[in-house]
Amino acid sequence: MTGMLRYLVLWVCISSMWAVPFAHAASACGTFLDEWGGTGAGVGQFTAPDDVAVDGAGNVYVADSANDRIQVFDGDGNFIRQWGSLGAGNGQFDNPVAVTVDGAGNVYVADQNNDRVQKFDSTGSYLTQWGTPCILATSIGCVDPDGGGPLELGDGQFHDPAGLAVSPGGEIYVTDSSNHRIQRFSSSGVFLGKFGTFCTMFDLVGCVDPDGLGPLDVGDGGLAFPRGIAIDSAGDVYVADSSNHRVQKFTSTGAFVFLLGTMDIGFDIFGSGDGEFFGPNDVDVDGGDNLFVIEAGNQRVQKFSTTGLFLDKWGTQGGAAGQFVTPNGIAVDTDTNVFAADTGNDRIQKFACPDCGDGRLETGEQCDDGGTVGGDCCDPACDFESGGSGCDDGDPMTVVDVCDGSGVCVPTLGQWGIAAMAAAMFVAVLGLRRRRARA
Repeated sequence: MTGMLRYLVLWVCISSMWAVPFAHAASACGTFLDEWGGTGAGVGQFTAPDDVAVDGAGNVYVADSANDRIQVFDGDGNFIRQWGSLGAGNGQFDNPVAVTVDGAGNVYVADQNNDRVQKFDSTGSYLTQWGTPCILATSIGCVDPDGGGPLELGDGQFHDPAGLAVSPGGEIYVTDSSNHRIQRFSSSGVFLGKFGTFCTMFDLVGCVDPDGLGPLDVGDGGLAFPRGIAIDSAGDVYVADSSNHRVQKFTSTGAFVFLLGTMDIGFDIFGSGDGEFFGPNDVDVDGGDNLFVIEAGNQRVQKFSTTGLFLDKWGTQGGAAGQFVTPNGIAVDTDTNVFAADTGNDRIQKFACPDCGDGRLETGEQCDDGGTVGGDCCDPACDFESGGSGCDDGDPMTVVDVCDGSGVCVPTLGQWGIAAMAAAMFVAVLGLRRRRARA
């Protein structure tokens, strides 16, 4: 082989590998950053932490459920304060399972076994509460509005409140779990509305037959022990319909929009594939209105676009970093860091999830950063490839990714494209040398 051919062959080999050493991972979502906790009742320890929330300053609030308290940390896990003890008095709790924070820094806690919501200021000082119990199975605490019977569930009453969210307008949404409904209140606890009907696919109790031809169906808007709840920037509401193994989206007043998850009546009612759920226990949204769902059954987090398109996932069962045991709570801060209440491991885990795009170019953008504000740049934490990429198409085998002008990130040249060009050049030169030899 001549010297020239040796160089050409070497160039083919190097070219075919060009994308591999310099390309980055397709997505950084779910990158483990930190953890804190450990089993116990001491400062910074947890016993079955059920929920987590983040305020505008990045402080992290943990519903330390079995210790009947709220603990507050900074975004790196440094302890700030705590409050609460077992009881039914003001500022006491009996299994606090959900926590959220409004724009003014007020803290709301779902005090589950006391069937109430308590409100505190940012330092933990008690402000107010609302809710009384109603257990329809036994009629305990239920009401008779007209005096003629039967006893019924009243507005503002709860049975196992399990989730909380604050709307852009400051309204408080509560998942009234064992009453299978969502209730909406003012920030001071004034009842404003409700939605949801009961249906569980395990025994078809409360389910419907929309066309009258059978079989019975869970129905859009039907709920079975809903848990987590989140509200996006438009005021739309996402509900973790936990026992139906799906997530439903509603308007602010409860009109059904769409659902995520698959269910086969009489067969499997849960799944582990992309976009399927097994025990979705909590939800949250980021600044771009992407949806995050944490699943106790599948021990993982899934990420979706605002239209329900599957985007990413991470997590397996276990106690190592990035693994979970029955995780129950999730929260996303303004930097798209994701905090997970890893309930069975008695800890909080923190993950990075930089938004590399949502398929839209806003006004003035040259690349897709996933946000809705025009004129901003792509997140520098995203893994752009080495050939001068302006966005990330999610394929580590491509070298140069560009926006196509409509908000879609597309590759221009990949590993095999470079190799093919090199091989073609090699064949062309080899053919030329053979023709010259015959001449």
